[in-house]
Amino acid sequence: MRSRFTRSFLLVALLISLAVPAWAQLQTPEEFAGFRMGTEGKVVRWEKIVEYLQKVDAASDRVVVQELGKSTRGNPFVMVIISSPRNLARLDEIKATQRRLAYPYDLSDEETARLAQSSPAVLLITCNIHSTEIGSSQMVLEAVHRLATEDSPWARNVLDNVVFLLVPSFNPDGQIMVTDWYNQNKDTEHALASMPWLYHYYTGHDNNRDAFMLTQVESRLVTKVLYQDWFPQAYLDEHQMGFTAARIFVPPFRNPLNPNVDPIVWAENGLLGFAMFTALHEAGLEGVTYDQYYTSWWQGGFLMEAWWHNMVGLLTEVASTRMATSTEQEKAKLGVPAKGPAPTFDELADRLERDPKAPLPAPRDVMPRNNYPRPWLGGKWTLRDIVDYELVATYSLLDAMAANRTTLIRNQVRMGKNAIEAGKKENPYAWVFSPVQHDDGALYRLLEVLHFAGVEVHRAEKAFKADDKDYPAGSYVILMAQPFRAYAKDMLENQKHPDPKAMPAGAMADQPYDVTAWTLPLQMGVEAKEIKKAFEADLTKLDSIPPAKGELVAAARGGARAWVVAPGPNSSAILANRLLKDGAEVSWLTAKTKVGSRGWDYPAGSLYVRNVAADKLRALVAEFGLGGEEATRADESAVRGKLTRLRAPRVGLYQPWTASMDEGWTR
Repeated sequence: MRSRFTRSFLLVALLISLAVPAWAQLQTPEEFAGFRMGTEGKVVRWEKIVEYLQKVDAASDRVVVQELGKSTRGNPFVMVIISSPRNLARLDEIKATQRRLAYPYDLSDEETARLAQSSPAVLLITCNIHSTEIGSSQMVLEAVHRLATEDSPWARNVLDNVVFLLVPSFNPDGQIMVTDWYNQNKDTEHALASMPWLYHYYTGHDNNRDAFMLTQVESRLVTKVLYQDWFPQAYLDEHQMGFTAARIFVPPFRNPLNPNVDPIVWAENGLLGFAMFTALHEAGLEGVTYDQYYTSWWQGGFLMEAWWHNMVGLLTEVASTRMATSTEQEKAKLGVPAKGPAPTFDELADRLERDPKAPLPAPRDVMPRNNYPRPWLGGKWTLRDIVDYELVATYSLLDAMAANRTTLIRNQVRMGKNAIEAGKKENPYAWVFSPVQHDDGALYRLLEVLHFAGVEVHRAEKAFKADDKDYPAGSYVILMAQPFRAYAKDMLENQKHPDPKAMPAGAMADQPYDVTAWTLPLQMGVEAKEIKKAFEADLTKLDSIPPAKGELVAAARGGARAWVVAPGPNSSAILANRLLKDGAEVSWLTAKTKVGSRGWDYPAGSLYVRNVAADKLRALVAEFGLGGEEATRADESAVRGKLTRLRAPRVGLYQPWTASMDEGWTR
């Protein structure tokens, strides 16, 4: 009887479980982790975040987890796609529509209106690019769980009208490092000690300055999402800031504005930023501000790049804790600022290290005003507070995207068409690059990073004339009559940072917030010509940028098994180091010398190489886009006395016990 009863009980339990939707059986983040997100002293490590997201994917028809690639240190770099089942079933169609909206050459007003009515808006949110800004990586679990399981009118509206792309950590390697460091030290006398190495293996905090040079794998993974695959209408990057002032910054940003950005971007920054601002106040949260700290000028940060791509680029900055350890701040009185100079960040850090339990000094910015109506007056601040603020910001942005879906889509098209028309009617009309440069490899890299970020690049099939100058066939042309005109123009022209004295008093900060100039041709030694008058040319749009061609010419006869490689390109130094590492004999020519069967004069600084396999050298020359040839036997006497032997230098790179971004970039 007992066994029959047990079998019957198990059968009933099984039938009940089958009748319950999979999402209803999904563990909450708290059940999965064993603690609520933001609990004092507790942080969910990256592999557990990924594990939970994969569980949600398996249980919900609203969530898809994609691995975009591997991080610098080989960890999974994932993106979560959240939307209604109907939208998830037609992702390829939605992506194709997004591309049409971003490149609206053939879109009529009628077709735009139809797509605006039938298409969801697309929102990208990235989290935790700066690893010690840990809160957003924890917030993700609760946000995904809610959207996967809630059956409210709010959730259905968001899911039907928005495709939500969510990158839980822009820097998984750093999330792992700071979590491990915190757990190792949190209950010791070193609990507040800074981690003594960079939280991105090469760039540290500078990973958010790599948005146009794209040197890091993570940078390229997110840029591909933005400007090749998805073209979202809006992009929010969630950050944390200092300890003692406002609790959260939301857009609009402060002056100065970059003049190349379409004004619609600034208007929509306000539209969506104020939606977050309103929701945060509606939730009764203190210390919410806009139009402070962060400017609208500079290139290099990922959310900013969206501005020049006809997308709304948004930032939240939430006040920090010490990872998952709360801070306590002395209380201030509303409208009564503290006297004396404010402590510096280093002074605050020293104070915390000397006495971790001592409260931080009271907030000094306590005067209510239009952009800061309910100032933070001090008290306890926890990781859970950060999670709560970020959840409100995230949910309110999703709500605003759904409510303004058709407007955002129409305006994305309008900005693209504005750019195309400006390029047809306004100077500059194009930028032209000769195919022969001092450093052909630098030209390739310049064009490749622009093209990777969505800029259209053409090549001339025939010689042509522009601004009364002749350009050969094979010249590269970036026409300004294209949707991402603002980005191409901003990256190619010289910058002049606005003068605060030219604006009304107090309208902008006296000092720039960050980078002030970024002109790629100047940085990379590439000759680029700005074309100021309309012209005609036979041009072909490129699907990819061809690398610089390298060539190593064999001697017609009598080769000496030595080779000469012309100098000039930066990559010739890399070639020399590679050859020395492999045991080749490498020398510099110290004077101009005629070398090779072609009778060319090779200048001082050319590499003269012996003891290397021809196939190996040929492969390296091709890889780096260099030119050279085999020396003849007669050349051995010609170069005698004109060679300086190179030896691999012994370089010591000091890595201090305080993380150094200069060391990381150099390494």
